[in-house]
Amino acid sequence: MTGPVEPILHVSLVREWAAAQDAGVYAISSLGKTLQQEGFIHCSYPSQVDGVLQRFYSDVREPLCLLVIDPDRLDVPVVATGLAGGRTGMRIVEELTEEAILNDFVRIRDESRTSTLVVDPTSGTHTEINEWGPKVTSSELETLLDKLRYLSQGAEAVVFAGSLPRGVDEGFYADAARELGRRGVRIVLDTDGVPLQLGLEAEPWLVSPNQREAEQLVGQELGDEADFLMALDAIAEKGARNVHITTDAGCFALIREDRQVRRFRVDAPRIEPVSVVGAGDALLAQFLASHIAEATPDEALRQGVAAGAASVLVVGGGCFDPTEARRLASLVEVHELTPVG
Repeated sequence: MTGPVEPILHVSLVREWAAAQDAGVYAISSLGKTLQQEGFIHCSYPSQVDGVLQRFYSDVREPLCLLVIDPDRLDVPVVATGLAGGRTGMRIVEELTEEAILNDFVRIRDESRTSTLVVDPTSGTHTEINEWGPKVTSSELETLLDKLRYLSQGAEAVVFAGSLPRGVDEGFYADAARELGRRGVRIVLDTDGVPLQLGLEAEPWLVSPNQREAEQLVGQELGDEADFLMALDAIAEKGARNVHITTDAGCFALIREDRQVRRFRVDAPRIEPVSVVGAGDALLAQFLASHIAEATPDEALRQGVAAGAASVLVVGGGCFDPTEARRLASLVEVHELTPVG
């Protein structure tokens, strides 16, 4: 029989905790160090607190408080990395930090690009304006690979997402996926075009193309359910262990569970979208979080589609209200499909 779990504690300055309550986020790692600088928050068990106070806080003359961390309220830990340059890159890092998302970016010489979304609220249409991206040097790219090797140690999954900067070989994702995959890391690939085609050859654990990207992969338009079932199998045959194809109405999925291959159609509830940009990203992120939390495949898909549906109600790629996502989850319909023949 196991005993009670020891509480997890963190020593904080009273003023810093008060400021965090006002701001809605706590981003202090330890005395004089921010979460961004350290990449994690220093914690202790009760038996360690006296030693921490004597070693690090003996000269502190302002009030301290002892915070108790509830592990059940912590989200799946995520570390964002990539290439960040100039004022735009700094803004990316600052906004991730404000959202309490751990991040460790490689600083590059060129300016990170700005992507602008113009939404027409009367028609629901949107236009994306993407700047010409930065040129990345070979040394900057090698630094990123070193960081990926370090950060992926013990990771549940590594997600490669987005287009590649100009000048970067289109096989970059595939090469990185092979290297990390050999170490047992689950690779998730969310890109398009040639990088996706080459990445499939590295046998990623999951790929998540949208309908247009899937049509490019299989060389035909996808209309009815039979078309999507064909596409799921065709993409899996190219190397992916699991496949999502996101659509305006939800998603189709092929999930391997033990030795069984299961196929699903997941229908989102009908809602009036404000902006659909980032819905697929929200779906993928919530699916992964649910999967890591050991949800069943159908439940992970349900929660993923609900998050994607909630995200179309707000402007801002990938943003959504968790309360709204939970409400929509009860309206999501999950159908397990049987392939013909």
